[in-house]
Amino acid sequence: MANTSKKQDLKDLESLMREIDEKHSKSIQEVREQNLKSMEEVKQEVREQTLKSMEEIKLLISGIALQNTEVQSHTQSPVMANSSGILGAGWNSSVSSHYSKIEFPRFDGIGLVEWLFKVEQFFEIDHTLEPNKVKMVSIHLEGKALHWYKAFLNMKDRGKVYVWKEFVEALTHVLVSMLLMVL
Repeated sequence: MANTSKKQDLKDLESLMREIDEKHSKSIQEVREQNLKSMEEVKQEVREQTLKSMEEIKLLISGIALQNTEVQSHTQSPVMANSSGILGAGWNSSVSSHYSKIEFPRFDGIGLVEWLFKVEQFFEIDHTLEPNKVKMVSIHLEGKALHWYKAFLNMKDRGKVYVWKEFVEALTHVLVSMLLMVL
């Protein structure tokens, strides 16, 4: 009789352990599902914040480019002369820098905002003409940025001269797109 009672107690204990194991497994699954849901929510929030930040950066960049254009139009003399006579509107007709001692910032696709700030400063100091800005930048691109620029030229009209604002908008767009693909 004691043996039968022990067997019954053992069966009851096994049954109780299975029940506890099932509840434990169910709880673990619920926690996992909640964590996955929370992670997706955080991921979406990060994406939204990144998009918002990139839009703000685009606006800042556009504003800087516009301010630079306005500053140049107010600071450049309409006609310059040298020993050979009248050069025409602006400072010169070549793509060369007026201040060859100042190193033009190079860009490889990393640190866009900082690079754009430096480039805008350079253009302002150098009095770089609008049609020369993209040409000046293009010879200082490296790595992924240079590859992107070549593809950009192939997609656009080859003979067209791009203004600085178009270039900045296109570059910003592609870098934002690449950043969003990583997220």
